[in-house]
Order: sequence, then structure tokens, then C-alpha cells
Amino acid sequence: MELKMTDIYSNLNSGDKNQTDDVTPSDEPAGADEFQQICNEFTHWVEHTYLTDETYVIQATGRNIESVSNDYFLETIFQTDSGPVQDAILVCSKSGDPQASGWLPRVYPTNVSSNKLNWYFVPSTFVPQEDGTYHSKSKLAKATYCIVLDDVGQKVPFEKILSCPPTWVIQTSPGCCQVGYAFDKRQTDFLIVEQLKAALIAAQLCDAGASGAIARWSRLPNGING
Repeated sequence: MELKMTDIYSNLNSGDKNQTDDVTPSDEPAGADEFQQICNEFTHWVEHTYLTDETYVIQATGRNIESVSNDYFLETIFQTDSGPVQDAILVCSKSGDPQASGWLPRVYPTNVSSNKLNWYFVPSTFVPQEDGTYHSKSKLAKATYCIVLDDVGQKVPFEKILSCPPTWVIQTSPGCCQVGYAFDKRQTDFLIVEQLKAALIAAQLCDAGASGAIARWSRLPNGING
């Protein structure tokens, strides 16, 4: 399966609007400055970039920075410009600590514009259960459109993926990123997709605790973390 390299970067706002980042790279993973340097390494193919100026102060003045909305992201990943998606795209929002509540999926299209919430999506489309409700369960999946790697920059050195630039990078906390690769075509052989994710973890390209590819919730580019 080939990977489609679209051009999306993001930097999530922290839920703490008063947060400052005074640690040095030798003490903790670097924050927005190092992330910007990493983005600069991909300037030969980057076209769309979103960097927040609310938490990690990055001035957009003089830079060619375009905002990537959650709608644009979902439409790009799920290739809606090539025709309507037959099955359901699932999203979920949470306020405050994302670990404090369960996952309540909503079918997209729905309003995903609030930047004061934690926003997530699942990389697959789904059919409903017999009772008509939707859940991000592998047995309900119909097709997978991308694969996501966790904790790049913190547990996985960015140098390991520089030879294969991802479709998107979302910095979820200072120096810690979630990166994704969109498939050129939707994948329906879920065994191969799960084997690919397992191989990426075995190659130490993803946090070992982030196993599972088909029904795992992942971050959307616009929102908060916590």
C-alpha cells in the first residue's frame, strides 16, 4: 500500500492558557522552537501549516502559515473530494482532562469548530450496531484511511521518520507529537493494517502502548490538550 503525502502540520493549544515553557532541551523534550525547526526541515513539501500563537507564542507575522481546520483535515484524510464516504466517519470531543470521561462518538459531518475542546477522530469508517448506535470497534469497521504514530519526538526520535515525511504532525504537548500517514487508497484488509502498525511499533517508530490501528482514537489538529 502506498502512502499519500498531503501537507498538514498542527500544534495543539494547551488547556492551561498561562503555561510557560522554560525547560532546556537537555532537561526535557523541547517545545515549540524545536518543533518549528523540525517543520522547517520539511519546507520542500509543506504547503499548509497551523501553529497556535496562544500557548507557545509563535508569531505568524511574516510567515506563510495557513490554518488547518478540523473540517479540512477530515475532508483531506477521508478523501471526500473524490465522492461521498459510504460509511460513518466518527469524531469525539471532550472538555478538560481527556482521561476523565469515556468516548462518545458522533457521526461526521458535525460541528467540530470549537478550539476549546479536545477533538479526536478514528482513522476508519464504521457501520452502526444493530441498535443503530455507532462505536469505534474493529468489528464494525469498513475501511481504514490512515495510520497514526504516537509520542514521536519524546519516545521516538524525529530523526527516525525524516526519511519518510508524514502526512501530518500534531504537537500534543511540548516536544511530543502524534504523526500520521494517509493511505493512497482506503484499506479494507484490516489484518494487513494491524500488521503494519505492529511492525512500526516493533521498529520503535511508535509508542508501544499505542497499539491498534483500526479503531484507535487520534487527535484532530484544532483544539486543546487537557
